[in-house]
Parts: sequence; C-alpha cells; structure tokens
Amino acid sequence: MQPSLSPPEVTSSGAITASNDDSAGAYLPVDKLKKQYYDYLGAKSAEIEEARQARHYYHGDQWTEAEIAVLQRRKQPVVTSNRIERKINAVVGIVEKLRQDPKAFARTPKHEQGADLATAVMRYCLDNNDWKSKSTRNARLGAVDGIAGCEFDLEPGDHGDPDLAIHIVYADTFFYDPRSFDEGFTDARYMGIAKWVDVDQAKELVPAKSAEIDDLMEEGSDITSAADQDRERVWVNTSLKRLRMVDHWYINKGRWCWTLYIGNTVMMQGVSPFHDKKGKTFPRYLMFSANVDHDGDRYGFVRSLKSAQDEVNMRRSKALHLLNSRRVISEKGAVDDVATAQREWAKPDGWVEINPGLKMEPDDAASQADFKGQLEMLQEAKNEIENFGPNPALIGQGLEDSSGRAIALLQQAGMAELGPYLSAFKNWKIRIYRAIWDIVTEHWKAERWIRVTDDQDVAQFFQINKMEVDQYGHPTIVNAIGSMDVDFIIDEGPDTINQQADSAATLQALGPQFSQQFPELAIELSPLESRVKTLMLSKIKQKQSAPPQPDPKIAADAATKQAQMVADGHKVAADNSLEWRKAQLQALTSIEVARIGAKSDKDSSILAARLEAAIGFGQMAQDHINAAQDRAHEAVQNDADRQHEQDLAAQQAQAQQAAQQPAA
Repeated sequence: MQPSLSPPEVTSSGAITASNDDSAGAYLPVDKLKKQYYDYLGAKSAEIEEARQARHYYHGDQWTEAEIAVLQRRKQPVVTSNRIERKINAVVGIVEKLRQDPKAFARTPKHEQGADLATAVMRYCLDNNDWKSKSTRNARLGAVDGIAGCEFDLEPGDHGDPDLAIHIVYADTFFYDPRSFDEGFTDARYMGIAKWVDVDQAKELVPAKSAEIDDLMEEGSDITSAADQDRERVWVNTSLKRLRMVDHWYINKGRWCWTLYIGNTVMMQGVSPFHDKKGKTFPRYLMFSANVDHDGDRYGFVRSLKSAQDEVNMRRSKALHLLNSRRVISEKGAVDDVATAQREWAKPDGWVEINPGLKMEPDDAASQADFKGQLEMLQEAKNEIENFGPNPALIGQGLEDSSGRAIALLQQAGMAELGPYLSAFKNWKIRIYRAIWDIVTEHWKAERWIRVTDDQDVAQFFQINKMEVDQYGHPTIVNAIGSMDVDFIIDEGPDTINQQADSAATLQALGPQFSQQFPELAIELSPLESRVKTLMLSKIKQKQSAPPQPDPKIAADAATKQAQMVADGHKVAADNSLEWRKAQLQALTSIEVARIGAKSDKDSSILAARLEAAIGFGQMAQDHINAAQDRAHEAVQNDADRQHEQDLAAQQAQAQQAAQQPAA
C-alpha cells in the first residue's frame, strides 16, 4: 500500500493546500516530533516485537533458526500445523457474519425525515471505498497485530467538493503516544505513520522540496538506531534511493496539527481539516486495539494461542521422530559395529548380527508408551486452541441434528469469549461512521446525486444540497446535509438463519395442511431470499383480492336446470301448436262439409262468413297462446339468472370468510 500523505487542507474548489507558516509556535518543531517518535520506539519495543512474531505465527513461520538447527542435529522433522490461522480466520468470519450496518436516527423531531437520507449518504461513502472488504481486513489485522484502523483522505472530486477516501493503516507503520491506555486511542496526544517512499514519489508529493530531497539522499541518514528484523528503522536508504517519510499528527494548543517530514526537513504542515459536531478537530487516523494489557501494550489473539501452537508443532515433530527411530537395549560387545547396527535397526528390513551369548533387543514397549503420551498431550494442545473463542457450534460444525434453539445457546457461549474484541470492533465502527458524517457535512457543499443499493438490490437515487426556489421566490437548499442533526448506531440483528430453520422444521412437523391454510406464514419462515419472499407474498395477495372463480359443480347444475326449463318451455309450445293445428283442421273440415250440404247460395254465404269468423277467432286464440308461451319462457330465463347470481354471491362470501381467517 502506498502512503496516503496528501496535505489535508481543502479549498472551496476542491484543491488541497498546505501551510508552512510556523508563526507564534503554531506547530511543534521537528526535533520535538522526532523525540516523540523515538519515545514510542523505546517504550513499545516489546509490543513491536510481539506484533512482529504474531504476524509470523499467523503466516506459518513458527520456528526460530536456533530451533530448526537443533531439530536438524537430532534428525527430527520440522512440522508446522498452523492452527492459529484457522482460528483467527474463524473469528473474522464470525465478526463479518454479524449484521453491523450503519443506521442514522434523528436527534430532534424536525430532523426525522433526514435520517433516511443520512443513512443513504453514509452507505454511499462506504460503498465508494469498498468498506466491506476493508472492514474484514481490519478485523483480521486487529486479531493478529492487536492494532488496526483507517485513515481519512480528502481527494479532489468532480462535484466541486472533495471526495472522501478511506485507507487501511497497518500496525507495522503506525506509531502513537505510549502513554495511551484507551483501546480506541482517544487519550493519545500524537500518532502517525512512518513509511518508506521512493525519491520520485516524495518529489511528486512535495514538488517545492525537490532540492532538499536530493540533499537528503547525498547526506545519508542521521540516525543509527537498531534495525528491525522486518523493516529497517533508518531515515534514508541511499542504495535503493528511498526515504523514510513520517506523517505526524499531534495536539498543539488544543487542536490537532500535522507535519510531514523526512529526517530534520519539514515537507509540509498544517491544521487538521476535520471537525466533529462540536467544532473540535480530530486526526485523520481512527484506530482500535483488540486488547490492552496492564503495561499498556496492545496485543491480539496470538498471545493466548502461541504457547499451545508451539506445543502442537513440537509434539507432532517428536511423535514423527519416535515413529522413525527405534531404541535398543544391548549388552556391551553384542555387535561388532555399533553405527552399522543403529542404521540396520532403523530400517524396516534391517539385518543385525549379534555375537553369540550376548543380548540385544528393541525397547518397543517404552517407545510405544512415549509415543502414546506424545499423542495424548498433542490432543490436549489441540483442544486448547479449538476451545478458544469460536467453538465448533459457532462456526456451524457438528450441528446437523441440533435445533435452532440449541445452536443459538452454543453460539452464545462461544461469542462470550469474544466479547471484549467484538465490543472494541463495534465501537470503532461507530466512530468511523460518525467521523465520515462529520467530514461529509463539513466539506460537501455542492449539489450532487448519490446512488445507493438497498438490501433488495434495488438502486435508489438521492439528491443532496439541491438549490430550489420556495413559495415566496427565495432560493433555498433542499436536503442540505450540513444542517441535519443526526447520529449513527449499528443496526444489528440476530442469527436469523438458525431461527428460521428451527421455525421451518416446526412448521413442517405440523403437516402440509397447515402450510396450505397459512401460506403467508410458511413463506415468512422459509430460508428464501427476501426478494423472493416479497414476490411470492405479492402474488398471493393479488390472488386473494381477485374475484373467486365459480364452483364448477354449481355452475354445471345451474346450466342443467336452465336447459331443462328451456326444454320444458319448448315442449309446451310445441304441444299447444299441435292442438291448435288439429282444432283448425277439424273446424275447416266441418265448415266444408256444411257448405257442400247447403241448399242455396245464401246458405253458402252464411257458412263462408261463419268460417272466416271461426278462423279469425282461432288466430286470436293462437296469438294469445304464443304470448303466454313467451311470458312463460321469459319467466324461466329470469329464474335461471337469479339462481346464478345467488350462487355467485354465496361463493364470494365463502371466499372472503376464508381469507379473513388467517389474519384473525
């Protein structure tokens, strides 16, 4: 990681400037700053060495050169079973498994609407700086080195305001006030980082000091301190053309100041541009410690695991050595060449000749007892490491047949040992969130859009510092984040996976009928993704609000009844028509017979008149019959329609009653 040593004073246009004015003792002199740095190196030498060894143990470098030399003389194998790395990785996994998202809440009632916007701004800043990855790495660094944290940097942005950058600070480059005992370094009077930089990089950072940087390369180092085994503690490396640059932050006259220097040469200096809600300055470095001992030294988990890890390595090496060697009890002179006999005894197919009358036999019983003892003590050392911090229940091992409640109890027991570390890590995160909000509200003045992706992977856009005209025609700023009075908490949640699995198993034991009757409850308790649950619940709600489909059996009965009524009406009409035709034919026949038998034309005329009257009367009767048939058919159709409407109303009432039962 390259050092982020950009000067931290920002103009309104986003350009970064620094001040070299040291009038009236505004800044401390370099010799006093260097003395502070040397005080740290002298007082914290044991802490620095312990952190260096912790990094080596985490990465598997767990044997010293002297120990390796002794093993080689014994012809004993060098075995490394790195259980520290697995344990610390499990701790980091548990920390990141916990939901620890920032959430803003208003300090006053009038700022309640701005809490959601503040949460969106915070998430935007964290997403831009890849906070998920950096948070995980800081959790690991804190567990290993005992010290971890971040530094803030103001970079020129494209909105007219500076953008906030967050970088990881590594413990082997960080120094601080050795009198500090607080796990969050809140009582430290100074802190900073010291890093090697190339000459060209130093000139790019401070172009005005190019000549002085060249002079430093010619003069060489003015410091002759002891060399660290991992990184040299000298100021100038003339062979590689590198310089040791120090970014030193300190309190002077009640405010945090900073000085960037190499050796005795000041590159830049200034006052902290970061202010909290009370207007007080704070440094660019926000750090935390996993543990602080009685001497004020910071340390991680390796201190508690180092002894057991050494025992695991040494006992495994000794056990393998016992398997590869063999102890022999012999009388003096039993063999002619002792060295040859030793080599042959060590071979699986060795051949040893013994002089007559002398005894020579292997001590296998004692060797097996030694080997068994080594294995038993090896298991004790393994258990010592396994029982520290995250137990198997906490990382989800061996819990296939356990209930959710049992898993939760076992995990709570494992989390108890991590309580101090989790508390320090959580408090550090809250301080990071509050510092980010303070920096953003101080330096973001221009209008800008921010894009935030919520938990459902839905993109949302917010506009902040928007200039508008109010109802009186006066310019006003909408969503002015600088005027929002909010605070941040960590929105934590339980281990919902185990609880949902336990509830889903209970629901399954109730049977499929219960799930069919209460589908919403079954979906809520299922381990599906949130967006899938939302989609399924919305479809169920749409189906319930839609009008119910008619019952096929009732609809078929109504159709059959209606068809029967129509058929009966047609049958009556057909019967009436047949009777009318018969009567008409009989009347015509009778009239025709009477006319033939008439004695005169007058009688014939009278018969014709009677015939027409009879036919007319018959027609009127037929019209009356047809009208009656039409009315009867209409009545049948109306009865069928009313019966169908009543059936549909009954079905809707039953569906509404069934939909209201789960809510009750």
